[in-house]
Amino acid sequence: MGELLSDVLGAHAFEVLVSQTGNDALATVAQRADIALVLLDMILPDTYGLQVLQQLQRTRPELPVVMLSGLGSESDVVVGWRWAPMITSPNRSARGWWSPG
Repeated sequence: MGELLSDVLGAHAFEVLVSQTGNDALATVAQRADIALVLLDMILPDTYGLQVLQQLQRTRPELPVVMLSGLGSESDVVVGWRWAPMITSPNRSARGWWSPG
């Protein structure tokens, strides 16, 4: 989902910075005061997205963050909504129902 969002935003003239890990994301945000929005996955290779979100809220409380969840459980989504807006990918049954053919 992150790659798709990056492609779409890039095609609309937004500068997109991609970090593969939570630590990389925190370092990028610390180095770039011009970042206007963070799209943050719940599941990262090195940490849990909510931990990164909490750190961002301490260091850059004015920075909007939207959480992304493609693989998280329902409880992850509920917990995530307590902290930030969240985008979730549809489950397979919903995708199959909406897909033509």
